[in-house]
Amino acid sequence: MQKRPFVGADINRFILVGEPQVSPNGQEIVFVRQEAGVEDNKSYTTLWLVNMDGSNLRPLTHGEHNDRSPRWSPDGHRIAFISDRSGSSQLWILDRRGGEAWELGTDVTVNSAPVWAPNGKQIAFTARTFPHGDGWVPYAGAPADDYRRAKEQAEQRLAKKSNQKAQVSDVKVITRLRHRLDGVGYFGDLRSHIFVVDVPQQPGEKPNCRQLTNGDFDHHNPSWSPDGKELYFSADRSPLADWQLKQDLWKVAVEGGEPQQVLQWPGFIADLSCSPDGQWIAFVGHDKSRAGSTSTNLWLLPNATGLEAEAARNLTAQLDRPVGHSPSSDVRYTAGNPPFQWRDEKHIIFHYGNRGATCIGEVDIESGQRRVLWQDPLRTASAFDLSADGHLVMQISSPTRAEDLYVMKGSEEKRLTDFNRAIYEECLVAPCQRLTFTGHQGWEIDGWLLTPPDWDGQTRLPTVLIIHGGPHGAYGSSFMFQAQIQATNGIAVFYTNPRGSQGYGQEFAYAVVGDWGGGDYRDLMLGVDHLVSQGIADEKRLGIMGWSYGGFMTCWAITQTQRFKAALPGAIVNNRHNFYGTSDIGYYFGEHHFGGTPWEQPDRLLERSPISYVQRVETPVLFLHGEADLRCPIEQTDQFFTALRRQGKPAVMVRYPDESHAGLV
Repeated sequence: MQKRPFVGADINRFILVGEPQVSPNGQEIVFVRQEAGVEDNKSYTTLWLVNMDGSNLRPLTHGEHNDRSPRWSPDGHRIAFISDRSGSSQLWILDRRGGEAWELGTDVTVNSAPVWAPNGKQIAFTARTFPHGDGWVPYAGAPADDYRRAKEQAEQRLAKKSNQKAQVSDVKVITRLRHRLDGVGYFGDLRSHIFVVDVPQQPGEKPNCRQLTNGDFDHHNPSWSPDGKELYFSADRSPLADWQLKQDLWKVAVEGGEPQQVLQWPGFIADLSCSPDGQWIAFVGHDKSRAGSTSTNLWLLPNATGLEAEAARNLTAQLDRPVGHSPSSDVRYTAGNPPFQWRDEKHIIFHYGNRGATCIGEVDIESGQRRVLWQDPLRTASAFDLSADGHLVMQISSPTRAEDLYVMKGSEEKRLTDFNRAIYEECLVAPCQRLTFTGHQGWEIDGWLLTPPDWDGQTRLPTVLIIHGGPHGAYGSSFMFQAQIQATNGIAVFYTNPRGSQGYGQEFAYAVVGDWGGGDYRDLMLGVDHLVSQGIADEKRLGIMGWSYGGFMTCWAITQTQRFKAALPGAIVNNRHNFYGTSDIGYYFGEHHFGGTPWEQPDRLLERSPISYVQRVETPVLFLHGEADLRCPIEQTDQFFTALRRQGKPAVMVRYPDESHAGLV
């Protein structure tokens, strides 16, 4: 059969896999399988099993709903998972010895993966609640019934009952800076808290579910102590939580009581876990030494209370690579596993980004010695799980193949899934070559070039430059459908990692701060120059596209040069002055990346805003933006589109109803 180029609809044919979890006995792997619905344009996830040797691949759950975040009980007899099959996100239990899955039946909406207690009798999780009691007022002078309004609105958001809309006011009363989040929406007065539920021995019994944390604070990352008596978590339990962007480490007794602060920390905490012997706590985060652009590291501290930041030891400082970071892919199951696991009391296995690829390494917590367990500059492992006998199960992709599950035993690697074989057999796949060039100020910059499958290697090609988001994202050795669809239809595609990208060290990542449109723009243009000088790119047929920060850079480029004949900016940042007050993260992201507030630095913010130079644009532009985008609000595209059309310049805007920034990008 003659193969054909990719078409847009093919993206919905890809089956994605993720969250691999090895059974305690090391014999089976449960994972999430995601596929698109044919009729309703939605995606659905189910749970699947495969034996460690790759045999007996089979579904564990069925149906058009979302089953996710599977976690084995310590004895391996049960799998807890999250499902929306009953109408809201709830805990479900599946007994591997037989029987149907059954709902655990909490009275709250579950927002995190289940975390089994060491004894297998309890599960911890997070859920949003209304944290205020009688007498609370949202602001001084609020109407007497405003507490009732706020509570009813919170209950409606949690229950998502449409029949309440007629009875509950939909007016939003906002008093806090942090009151909305892209992909979540307006959460208003709801806060995230830690819960523990007792797991009954059989379905039908009403479980005892209790809330362990309280207050007008958000709590995350619950993790059990080895003896099962305490839960550790991260939170900023201070009145300054809205803007100081830090988390401390806390613990609370499972039987109840006030939380105790374990570590006062200046920065961000993403994941945490006690060592098997209970002597140490490891976590991934950063110390905010470079503000919001600080790379994540793996930290270790003794299991005590009242610790200051100096007590934490950075296990990956000399590595100078971001722990838990992977290059972007537009065909990937995005919910992942924690970026590290304890192998034993002395060793931690962890995942980190490295020059557009990923590595999995091991560190000895006593000596600090590190060794690489898996690396491949031409492939990316976005997540892993570790079996009790030390085998690695990984989600691996490359520029020519979407993610599959693999197991590595010693040095031997075996693929466990191959759901997309029919696509590769039917469709052309563009080859990819990795290259380097010299960027601005002499930095070595990595790039990836996809060329049409029938290219003769001699003819100059129409070429599109794709720019990643962030700016602390990265492209690399992972599958990019947006690149494949263009390359298999005759257009060369080039994506690269200019300064600001992750995976190249702290100095390289931080170099973009305060300089958007400066050295980063020069890096990108030098990459295009390199392709032209090598006889690859046709300088008369160049295009440019990007998303989020990449959308900013696309708009910036067409105000600075006329070399591009077409531009496709998506989910853009265009006016840094009003981005500050309209984005869900603008007030802190803007201060850090743009160099100040609009009232302190108005000229500086506008000087590096594409809208300030819109009269220079000669390139035809196609804008793409989600109407529910809270990260880069759609008014950013409205401004640029309006200015171009007012001048009679070619521009088209495509708006996607109900799509968030995360959903579209």
